[in-house]
Amino acid sequence: SALLELGNLLRLQGEYSTALEMFQRAWLIFEQINHPLKAIYSRLMMGRLYAYLGDSERAGRVLAPLPEELNDFAEDSSRQNALLGLAVYEFQLDQNERALHYIAIGLGSLGEVGSQALRVGFLLLAGHCHSRMMQDAAAAASFQELLDRYAEKNLSAFTAEAHAGLANLAARQCDSATALWHVEKILA
Repeated sequence: SALLELGNLLRLQGEYSTALEMFQRAWLIFEQINHPLKAIYSRLMMGRLYAYLGDSERAGRVLAPLPEELNDFAEDSSRQNALLGLAVYEFQLDQNERALHYIAIGLGSLGEVGSQALRVGFLLLAGHCHSRMMQDAAAAASFQELLDRYAEKNLSAFTAEAHAGLANLAARQCDSATALWHVEKILA
C-alpha cells in the first residue's frame, strides 16, 4: 500500500515517470501476495498514467481486462473506487457511454448507505458525461441529485461544481436568469 500512496503523491506532484514505476512495483507485489483488488487498482493507476502520457495503446492493454476482473468481487469500496477510476478514464477518452456504464454499476452497488465521496464522484461524472452528450435533462438530474443530497454537508467544492454544471446547462438553453442564479450560488 505504501507504494500506491507514494505513486499517488508523485503523480500529484507531476512526477509521472516515477509514479508509474511505483504503480508497476506495487502491481507486481500485489500479484505475488495474491491481493487482487490492490493489483487491479495498481493497474488502473498505471493505465490512467499511460493514457495521460499519450500512450493509449499501452493504457488499453493494461485496462482492458479490468472490467471483467472486477465482476469477480463483492460490492465494496475498493471495487467502487476502481469503477470510478475506469469511468474517469473512459470520460477522458470521450467514451461517455462506457463511462456511464461504469457509473451505473458503481451507483447501483453503493445503495443508500455507500460512501459519500464515491457517490459525489459518480454523480458529478455522470452529470459531465450527460452534458457532453447533450443529454441536458439527465445531466441536470445528476447535478441536482448531488445538490439535494449534499448541499448542507460542507462539500463546497463539489456543490460548486454541480452548480457550475447546472449554470452551463441553463446557459446552453438560453436561460440566463437560471444560469446567473447558479453562478451566484457558487460565489456565495
